[in-house]
Amino acid sequence: MTFVELLHKALNDQHFGSLVVSDPHAALKQVGIDPTHEKVEALRAAVHALKASSVAIDGKVIDNI
Repeated sequence: MTFVELLHKALNDQHFGSLVVSDPHAALKQVGIDPTHEKVEALRAAVHALKASSVAIDGKVIDNI
C-alpha cells in the first residue's frame, strides 16, 4: 500500500480514519506497514495538514479524520 492509498483509506473509511488518529501504530500494522517512527510521524503530519487545510475532494470537505 502506498502512502497515498493509506491516506485515501483514512479519508474514506471512517473506522480506519479514527484508528489513524487514535492509534497510528495500529493503523499502519492493520494495512501491513511496519510502523517505524518516521512513518508514524509522516502519517500524523499528513493527517494534521489535511485537517488544517479543509481540503475538498470530490466536493466534500475532509472532516472524518
